[in-house]
Amino acid sequence: MRMVSYIVLVIGALLLLSAGCDELRGKTSISNGRHSHSSSHLDKKNQPEPFRRAMTYHWTFAMLISLAGVILYAAEKHLEESDPESPDYAGNQALDDWGKAMDQEAERRKPRLNTKPPPPTDQPPQ
Repeated sequence: MRMVSYIVLVIGALLLLSAGCDELRGKTSISNGRHSHSSSHLDKKNQPEPFRRAMTYHWTFAMLISLAGVILYAAEKHLEESDPESPDYAGNQALDDWGKAMDQEAERRKPRLNTKPPPPTDQPPQ
């Protein structure tokens, strides 16, 4: 999933770069419709208002794709930190405390072995 977030981030960066180049050149292209494969070219000098609307669309689309990449990356990072099998596991203080308490309880319940022999009794064995 991390690779998907990187790919989406790169696509967003390329779209931002493309929108910036279009803005600097003063020329952009837009699709003529959903089912049409042709596109129209707009010039900032000849058609300022349609150009501005097209550039607003390009900038918004590029920002949303970039934001989606950032959200995917953040979600992956959070999942990676919360997975106990992961090398990036951040841990949980309550879980650590619980583990220490369980170790102490197990140590307390262990039977104690006396290393000294029992004291001799004066009664004969039966």
